[in-house]
Amino acid sequence: MLSDEGPVAPSRIAAALQMAPSTLSNLLKAMTDAGLIERAQRADDLRRVDGAISSLARELMETYDATSLRTIENFLDDLADHEQAAFEAAVPILRRKCATFATTPEHVANHD
Repeated sequence: MLSDEGPVAPSRIAAALQMAPSTLSNLLKAMTDAGLIERAQRADDLRRVDGAISSLARELMETYDATSLRTIENFLDDLADHEQAAFEAAVPILRRKCATFATTPEHVANHD
């Protein structure tokens, strides 16, 4: 959410994560202390503070993505041709199931 949209109000983050605002506040503080989140006052309301991903966090995410991609490529390269075909045939099903799982209320963790 933060990486895609830029600065975001904590209330929007809490709602998206289904997390109590007080829990999110503690999490954002820890992430800010670790240099992963940058917090800034809003220009239109100096009483409010939004959060945005830091350059360190963006760099860490890019490293994670590149490493994950190499791992998946190595995994697929090790498959026999018929195994690769079976895997490719399963991908649309896996995407559909992941999308359903992520949006079904009973599968979304309640962090309150």
